[in-house]
Parts: sequence; C-alpha cells; structure tokens
Amino acid sequence: MQTVTLELPEPLAQELKNADEARLRAIFEWGFAGPPSPSHPYIARIPGVLGGRPIIRGTRIPVWQIANAILHLGESIENYRADHPTLTLAQIHAALSYYFDHEAEIEAEIEANRIERLKNDFDLTVDNRGFVKIQAQHG
Repeated sequence: MQTVTLELPEPLAQELKNADEARLRAIFEWGFAGPPSPSHPYIARIPGVLGGRPIIRGTRIPVWQIANAILHLGESIENYRADHPTLTLAQIHAALSYYFDHEAEIEAEIEANRIERLKNDFDLTVDNRGFVKIQAQHG
C-alpha cells in the first residue's frame, strides 16, 4: 500500500481528526474521483483503485462485476444484494444504468476479466503471438 502525507491547514486538520471513517473516505474519494457525476452519482473512477475502472462510489466493487452477475449469469438483483449486503438497491441499479450507458466499455472489462480468471484458474500463459500454453501439472 502506498502512503501519502498531506499538509493541511490547522482548522481542517482538527476537523478531520475527529471525523469517522465514512466521512474521511467520502472526503478523500471526492478529492481523488472528483464530485459525483449528475448522470451517475453512485459511480466513481479513482486512480489507483482497480485500475481506475468504474466502481460503486465508496466501495471497491466494479460495475462490470455487477453487470456480469445480473445480465450475463442470470443472478437476480435480490440475490446479488443478499450476497453484497453493504450495497443498496439504488447502487446496484446505478451500476446497471452505467452499464447500459457505457455498454461497449463494460463488456470489454467483462471479457478481460473472463480471460484473466481462466488464466489464473488453469495456470495458463499467453505468449506475444496469442498462443495459450498450459503449465505442466506436477504431482
């Protein structure tokens, strides 16, 4: 984890000293991601968090993961929320809205993560020509 040191004016430092974790997270997220977009207020892109991919603001849950689970894998919104109790229905619907507004981008992320998951699950490597190599099983 990278450490960042900030020099703050004394009044702000005193205010932050007594702030709870959620308030601090909101302040720093706003600083890195900027103010919420009027069209997608629950979505943020924060440099250094999941490669700057769109996530649910205040979490590390990427939009592609929600869209993939609900739209491609057939999981219901209710079941997804049960598995992710910190998410609100508004956040889940916001992720789906963002998906439909940026479908090509999110589909590319879904596909990239599908390939990465296969590579990791089966210990595959892909050379610069695009050939897939399966590592020999030792045992």
